[in-house]
Amino acid sequence: AKAGAVLQILYTNILPATILGATVTNATNTSYVINGTIAATGSALLQAAHVDATAALSQSNRVTVSLTCNPAPAPTTLAVSGPSQSVFGQPVQFQASASSIGGTPTGDVVFSIGGVQQSPVALTNGVATLSRSDLPVGTYAVTANYLGNANFGGASGTLAGGHGVALAATTTTVALNPTPSAYGQSVTLTAQVSATSPSVSTPTGTVVFSIDSVDQPAVALQAGTATFTTTALAAGTRSIIAKYSGSSGHAASVSSPAYRSVTPAATTTTLSLSPNPSTFGQAGTITATVEASQITPVGTVVFTVDGVAYAPVSLVSGKASIAMPPLGVGTHAVLATYHPTSNFTGSNTSASQQVD
Repeated sequence: AKAGAVLQILYTNILPATILGATVTNATNTSYVINGTIAATGSALLQAAHVDATAALSQSNRVTVSLTCNPAPAPTTLAVSGPSQSVFGQPVQFQASASSIGGTPTGDVVFSIGGVQQSPVALTNGVATLSRSDLPVGTYAVTANYLGNANFGGASGTLAGGHGVALAATTTTVALNPTPSAYGQSVTLTAQVSATSPSVSTPTGTVVFSIDSVDQPAVALQAGTATFTTTALAAGTRSIIAKYSGSSGHAASVSSPAYRSVTPAATTTTLSLSPNPSTFGQAGTITATVEASQITPVGTVVFTVDGVAYAPVSLVSGKASIAMPPLGVGTHAVLATYHPTSNFTGSNTSASQQVD
């Protein structure tokens, strides 16, 4: 008899009233009311007889008894399965399969991971599936508890060996914009950090850009990306790498070097002669101004007046000056030549000084 079934039992022999596990009440000469409990997989032998001997039923009379089973819940077993290992951010599924000799169990299963209960999961065709992709790095015991119901007994199971979560491997790449660039030009370094399959997580933490082996300040990742802007890339071929520091769920990684050419900053030099014109014996000043498009040049300027070169003068905020040397009446040629450092191109200019 299956749990909850209604049995229609037909009697063809009337014997002394007996029933296994049940009691006959309210007997008449035509029917019996029976209350009892029958196991979900057990069978019942019922025999009944009329208790009034003077109105006994003959064997040709038939008595039908309706019996509703109120069985004890059928025993259930629960098997837990799932991967033994994953990496941080990897989607994993744990399954609990419930089986019973009384049929296919229904109801809810509660998983516990590392002692933390998860939300109940309903059985579908006897199987409950729990999906997770956010387990922190560590080792976990995985258990499942079937709550049972009126028809099926509760059961529990454990994932053999538990489940371990390892750091997710990462890859880091670095790019520069614009490229190529000139000294003093604003350049943005961008690092992209990605978790490798099977992880689908987005790395967090910081990245350190290294320019010619000189580490720059750490930059926090935003959605897996870190940027650093600089105007200090020296002229020449620069080597740039990005170093990801890792996190609680992600392994550290370092990009391959990115080699970029930085050209010297172009300059222009202008002359200022004051006063011009001047009178014989009047004091004056010669000033050179050296400019670049995005940065102030450094270096020295050599002034030449009528072919005579004077000692180099260092630029201060892009300017260099000397006193006008004594000049005779007439027109005099003045030349300013900028001698750059390696980050700038040289330039020069000339002007005429009129002395009256």
